[in-house]
Amino acid sequence: MALTATVFGESRFLTTIVLVGISGIVTVLAYRKLKAKGRLPLPPGPPGLPIVGNIFDIPEEDFWWKYKEWSDQYGSDVIYLSVLGREIVVLNSLAACKELLEKRSAIYSSRPRMPMMNELIGFDWNIGFIPYDDAWKGKVDFVSGRKMFSKAFSPNKILQHRPALLKAVRNLLLQLLDDPENFREHIRLLSGSFILDIAYGLKVTSKDDIYITLAERGMAGQAAAGTTSSYLVDFIPGLQYFPSWLPGMRFKRYASEIRKDALAMAREPLIFVETALRMGNARPCIATEALEELGEGDENYRAKKKIIHDVLGSVYSGGSDTTVSSITTFFLAMAQNPDIQARAQAIADEALAGQDRLPDFTEYKKLPYIDALVREILRWRPVGPVGVPRIASQDDVYESYRIPKGATVVPNLYAIAHDPLIYGANPHLFDPARFLNADQTEIRDDAPTGYDVFGFGRRVCPGSQSAVETIWAVVVSVLSVFHIGEGRGENLGKYTSAMLIHPYPFEVHITPRSEEAEMLVRNGVLEDHDFS
Repeated sequence: MALTATVFGESRFLTTIVLVGISGIVTVLAYRKLKAKGRLPLPPGPPGLPIVGNIFDIPEEDFWWKYKEWSDQYGSDVIYLSVLGREIVVLNSLAACKELLEKRSAIYSSRPRMPMMNELIGFDWNIGFIPYDDAWKGKVDFVSGRKMFSKAFSPNKILQHRPALLKAVRNLLLQLLDDPENFREHIRLLSGSFILDIAYGLKVTSKDDIYITLAERGMAGQAAAGTTSSYLVDFIPGLQYFPSWLPGMRFKRYASEIRKDALAMAREPLIFVETALRMGNARPCIATEALEELGEGDENYRAKKKIIHDVLGSVYSGGSDTTVSSITTFFLAMAQNPDIQARAQAIADEALAGQDRLPDFTEYKKLPYIDALVREILRWRPVGPVGVPRIASQDDVYESYRIPKGATVVPNLYAIAHDPLIYGANPHLFDPARFLNADQTEIRDDAPTGYDVFGFGRRVCPGSQSAVETIWAVVVSVLSVFHIGEGRGENLGKYTSAMLIHPYPFEVHITPRSEEAEMLVRNGVLEDHDFS
């Protein structure tokens, strides 16, 4: 929500455009004020300025902490902000998110209009951003995108994906062995190659592959545009119709540059699969299964094919960037916490003692400390610190406060993940033991899941289990054969501020733990077993 930097850094020309609409905004605000008389109060929050509201109060970086600061200041886990007439309600507690986004999910499952993200950049194919309408809910004659996504990542399907995942992880180990300095690029290749394999049957072996670079460029635009107030056009949608050559229209030129990649990352892999099907050499994957079930004679062929296109693109975008952030956080956390790394390595060593092999899913759910480590990675630095915004579809009441219809509702996942009432003292520290019993041998019965970062209610991430398994496989595999040395870098430990966050570039010293470990890595990529 870098409003002051992103919105007003474009041009003074925009000020003129804003002034044109001021009279209308004043009228609307005055009407709302009169209408609100005698009703319950809005949640508390900073007072803001006339017309523009809190636009100058929201910091450029780490805005989720400012939300939490206001929550503490006003003594309410729900706060209210106003930005250029848009009403924003921020939920700063797990209780508020559970109550509103889960128990009242029928009211809070839709999305606000996001002109920059969807209409200009072109991410309207992403099912995570579409409104909660009949098509999303499946009340149409053909399968909904949500149902298709859920089917693709059902428990049985996830089991079928494990061999592809383990193969990608083994390739990562080899790349870390031969070229440890470029570990971030190897992580990105791991994530992208796995998703492209299971979704489209594509075999990707290089970080420079066109499908990997398409996703990287497209996701950069998504991250920048995905907060509730990154661009002025999100508050004044009419700006998108102004010519891009006018002063102040830099956002349109930027959107135009990103748009070709945003559209291509969903279109091009599907074209590849369709071509392979016609030639008879398509590999089994989510796309081939869906297209073969469809059939061109279907009366709803075009609509169903559009759903397949959108769902596969959503799988691609959702999996190509989020796990990259979490796995990079793992390397950072291990470099900064050598005692935790040593403890986790000892656990992996004990599980594999005398077996002369790399870990696989035989060990899954049998190593509580590793499970706790994965939870802590997700909790410590949530990839989506404020999730994707919701919208209140009708007036509602929470804790004697009024939540107005049409308000943008933001779950402060970062604040929840660092709530000492949930995660104990010192939540800013990286400590897997917070999930474990006293002797660190089992997950506590009363331990939080750590998975609230995946969202709530009907908009919870349907690929969360696959993400957890990917992180787990990387963690246990890397720790079993590598030592991650002390981190270095000017911005070590700092993260970007956007819809999706990543650590700023840093260096770590990655070395094989032994000659035997090196041989396991080199032999591991040659193995071809059923890892399910």
